[in-house]
Amino acid sequence: MLEPPVACSKTIRTLSSSLTALDNALNRSDLWTALDTSKNVTCLAPNSAAFAAAGNPDASLGKADLQKALLFHTLPMPLYSNYIRNGTIIKALSNDSVLITFRGSDIYFNDAKVIAQNVL
Repeated sequence: MLEPPVACSKTIRTLSSSLTALDNALNRSDLWTALDTSKNVTCLAPNSAAFAAAGNPDASLGKADLQKALLFHTLPMPLYSNYIRNGTIIKALSNDSVLITFRGSDIYFNDAKVIAQNVL
């Protein structure tokens, strides 16, 4: 039996403690409700190490800039790894372009390597 995906907040909060910075950013940006009620989106969820490498935008950006950064990590369609193609460009909800590339067996969204694929 196939179960429908749960809300983003439940997935992020129960998936791993490595997503704490993302949870904090979504709380501070007031985007939880929008993400949890959006249909057919893909969230590119940076882990806490990625947040630290980016200078901790979860704590350092103002609310509007944080919202834009998080919407840059949200794509307006469901994407499963077996259906994406190398070189595809997608407009994120921030209206910025995201380039999908394959490097060997690894998938990248712009320069960010996908660590866990197809998490529902």
